[in-house]
Amino acid sequence: LVFYIFGVMFTNLFRDLYSLGYGSSDYFGSLHKSFLTMFQLMSLDSWSIITRETMELYPWAWFPIVLHVTLTAYLVLNLIIAALVDSMMQCQSEE
Repeated sequence: LVFYIFGVMFTNLFRDLYSLGYGSSDYFGSLHKSFLTMFQLMSLDSWSIITRETMELYPWAWFPIVLHVTLTAYLVLNLIIAALVDSMMQCQSEE
């Protein structure tokens, strides 16, 4: 749900970024491209490059991008920790 909300928002806000000559790639041209870019942002892969390229045309773009990175990175980290704790608890209860 978080991905879909941010995906629609980023597509609507930043759709024209590449067609106006900003950015090295079409990051937000369509919904599926926005989803791929958001996964890249969530995994912290070149998120600062994407943010800087977006900020060339939209100086305020840092806020929604940093908000997305913070929320999704925090959620994924919590999911990984929860899975590890759950498997440790199961191993402990089996002994």
